[in-house]
Amino acid sequence: MPATSCVQNTDVRGLPVNHPDSIKAEVHGSEDFRAGLSHTINRQEIIDAVYLGQGVPFQPAPLKPR
Repeated sequence: MPATSCVQNTDVRGLPVNHPDSIKAEVHGSEDFRAGLSHTINRQEIIDAVYLGQGVPFQPAPLKPR
């Protein structure tokens, strides 16, 4: 039976931008680094392997405050 709610299969991972190692914190805090890393993730491959194809790739992003 197909999953009908996006809430059931949502998994979001983040980088520790406040890492105790100042070099890692600087790299992880870089918008260019995070954007490049995001482009390397094959979301469809993860959905196929983990959720047996039951899902739609998406890019989580915070809402901008009004």
